[in-house]
Amino acid sequence: MEATKEKALKSPFGLEAHWNFRLLFLKDGKYQHDLTQRQRGQLKELANKLGAQTKDVIDFAVSNWWKFARTASAKAGTSTWPTDPHVGFLLKHHAVAAQELRSIAETPKPPPLPPPPVPKSSEKEIQLAEQNQNDIENMLARFADAGEPPPPITYTSHREVIYKATKKELVALFADLEK
Repeated sequence: MEATKEKALKSPFGLEAHWNFRLLFLKDGKYQHDLTQRQRGQLKELANKLGAQTKDVIDFAVSNWWKFARTASAKAGTSTWPTDPHVGFLLKHHAVAAQELRSIAETPKPPPLPPPPVPKSSEKEIQLAEQNQNDIENMLARFADAGEPPPPITYTSHREVIYKATKKELVALFADLEK
């Protein structure tokens, strides 16, 4: 099975289809000319030199053509390169493309960001929150003793209690307080 896969990678027609597929995305689906026999031979030679990573190198080089071509030209000591992906140029500078691909793969990922700091509550805020909680529990107990349903309680995004009593609830509360 592995030998069949390796043969498919080296097949000039399989690589030609892969090359054309990558160019299709680069050129927004516009028609691409068929490769010449020479270019097919260059793809086969590229596969012989790169082996199993041929398609990965093609993907990298075509997707990052300007960066790759500029780097390859600089290393070769020339200031010109083809503006569009070219099989012959990639074959000539395949080592640069493979090296750049490896350097991207070896680049360590940045460490994850630390979680946002949790604001510290002061002792006074904690005491107020506890007192508020006790007051609410006492109020709810009074409603329960009176046989009334408890008033609706909602929370803010900071988990603070918001209590909006109705007029009936306030009358019942004050009546209970006067006893």
